[in-house]
Amino acid sequence: ATAAVLVMVVKVLVFMMFMFMILTTTAAVLMVVMMLMFMIFMVMILATTDAVIIMVMVLMIVMFFMLIMAVMRMLVTAAAGICGLHGIFL
Repeated sequence: ATAAVLVMVVKVLVFMMFMFMILTTTAAVLMVVMMLMFMIFMVMILATTDAVIIMVMVLMIVMFFMLIMAVMRMLVTAAAGICGLHGIFL
């Protein structure tokens, strides 16, 4: 695990975290994000082998999909609000 790779991963994770912060509307989603961030940073602290780095990359991909889901949820909630069905999706 070279220092440059770890620094790059940290930068990407921090950027993703801020994106999550901007997009998260509910506290529950924010909590899940914080748990994921904590897990990934713990893994990064323990990362000494290439296999662990691959694991971190997989976790980042999972986070990316969760980001997409959060955006979709926001769009659905907004659409439901326009339609007057706001309570169902919250």
